[in-house]
Amino acid sequence: MQIIYGFFSAVKDELTELLKKNGKWDLIQLFLGEI
Repeated sequence: MQIIYGFFSAVKDELTELLKKNGKWDLIQLFLGEI
């Protein structure tokens, strides 16, 4: 379970960096805020 969590955490960090570079992070934060 810890391995899976670590994997998802790493993927999330990668996606965060990509989205920040593309300027889409604000949209994602708004979307996550709705959940």
